[in-house]
Amino acid sequence: AISGIGAYNYVKNLRLIFREGRNLVLLRIDAESWTRLQDAPQEGRRIDVWWWDDASSHLMLLLAYLTTRNKQWQGARIRVLAPGFDHPTEDAMAVFRHKLENFRIEAEPEMVFNAKASNVIGYSRGSSLVFLPFRLKGNRPVDPFDQPVEQLLGDLPLTALVLAAEDVELE
Repeated sequence: AISGIGAYNYVKNLRLIFREGRNLVLLRIDAESWTRLQDAPQEGRRIDVWWWDDASSHLMLLLAYLTTRNKQWQGARIRVLAPGFDHPTEDAMAVFRHKLENFRIEAEPEMVFNAKASNVIGYSRGSSLVFLPFRLKGNRPVDPFDQPVEQLLGDLPLTALVLAAEDVELE
């Protein structure tokens, strides 16, 4: 977290970059997360992508896929978590699976019911890398639940916050 005039200038610069049509990716890592990542076996790594089926979601899935092309991440699994569903249905899951299959990116779809910020922490605490969308609201970045991102980041592993300026065609 950045406080005072530094935070104001930081968000002001983020807005300026975004208005220029540039995607924003903010990487958050601390010493503990980095050590845990380095100590974990490479073959057991998992990348979580929090999916809202928007431009940022598409960019995050592409970034997760590109991460697995790196030698140190080749064995990582991608899990795509789709919040916002109130009731589980096989039809909704089939539509979600079909959409991911059309992208030709190997990923494990999972629906998150009754999603809230605590679900993000609960689902992704054990992953190696988390891609989470964010927005700029007022003078701060906020998570998909309109809460300051700092409230989530302290309990997550290596996290990339993503805001896409335009959509990425994955099909």
